[in-house]
Amino acid sequence: MIWMWKGRYGITIGAEIGVYIYSTTFSFNYNGKKYNLMKWYRCANDKERLGIKFTLYLNGKKLFSRESNKSWWLTGFKPNITNFNIWNLNLRKNLKMTVRITFLSLAMAKAFCKSAHLSTPKSKTVNFTWK
Repeated sequence: MIWMWKGRYGITIGAEIGVYIYSTTFSFNYNGKKYNLMKWYRCANDKERLGIKFTLYLNGKKLFSRESNKSWWLTGFKPNITNFNIWNLNLRKNLKMTVRITFLSLAMAKAFCKSAHLSTPKSKTVNFTWK
């Protein structure tokens, strides 16, 4: 599962992309009781991490870019936004994120694109824009 966020983070504007894997092998102890085989999403382990890159734009102006060859979580935040009152911005309308994800296989890229209603990719690297 790929989770993406963008918007206001307190007094900053930022974005995140997370890579999570469905698992049924999680167990833990809580208040003396053991919970086994819980269904949940865990962060990707070292072998499951993906190549991720994103650039965040506000009103068409680049705020910042982040890139990682292998990651399960990539974040970025821009403090001190000038010329804008970030409390009154319509971020849904004015914040745009361009994204590149390199999946482990073409099949993974196709599954992601299908669920995200994107064009079928020809390679394991997928580029798209989230407005």
